[in-house]
Amino acid sequence: KHVDLFVASTTLALQCLNDYGLGHRTCYVPMPLLLDDFPFRERRYAERFVFSEGHSNERKGIACVDAINAVLCGRIEKHNQDSDPVLHPSDLWRVADVAVQPSLWEGVGLCLLEAMASGCMLLTTNALPMASYANEAYGKFAYHTLIPCEMTTRQLGAPNPWPEAVPNAIALAKMIGAIQHSDISEYSRMGRAYVEEQHGERQWEHLRQVIVR
Repeated sequence: KHVDLFVASTTLALQCLNDYGLGHRTCYVPMPLLLDDFPFRERRYAERFVFSEGHSNERKGIACVDAINAVLCGRIEKHNQDSDPVLHPSDLWRVADVAVQPSLWEGVGLCLLEAMASGCMLLTTNALPMASYANEAYGKFAYHTLIPCEMTTRQLGAPNPWPEAVPNAIALAKMIGAIQHSDISEYSRMGRAYVEEQHGERQWEHLRQVIVR
C-alpha cells in the first residue's frame, strides 16, 4: 500500500503486475546494461558453445545441458560464476561464439543480454521472458534460436505454484548440430544492435523521466 510505482524490467513482469490488479501505477523500462563492460566482437562461425550456470544452475537448465553433453561428448562448455576464476561476465562470453541458455525461468535474464551484447548468438528457451529477447533481436530468424519446451509448474514455497518451461534436450541437440560451423555473423550483429537500442544506458534517463513525471 506504500508503493507509488512498480517499474517492470521485462514485458512479462509488467503483464504479471497488471494481472494482479493491485491498482498501482506500473511502467516498463528495459533493464539497462553498461555496454562499455561488454566490448563487441563479431562472431563469424559457431564453434564454441558456452553455458553459464550462474548462481542457480538447476533453474538455468543444467539438466538439459548435461543430457546433451552425455551424447555429444561435452559439446557445450559449462562455466560456473561462483567457482570459475572469472572476474567479470564479459570474460565468460569473450570465449564463446554461441550462448546456450535453456532456462526453465528467468527473472530478467541478464546473462542472456550480456551474451548478445558481447556478440554471441543466443540459443534459449521458447518461453517468456527468455524468448522475448531472441524474438526482438532476431525477428523472423528467431525460430532457429528458440528451444521447444513443455510448460509445467513447481511449488517453490510461495502460495501459488511457479511456472517452469522445461526445454527439450533432443531438440536443442539438433539445433546445435544444425548451426555448428555455420556463419552466425548476422545473428552476432543483430544481437548487439538490439541490446544497444533497447538496453543501452539511455534507459537510465528513461527511468528518471518516468519517476519524476
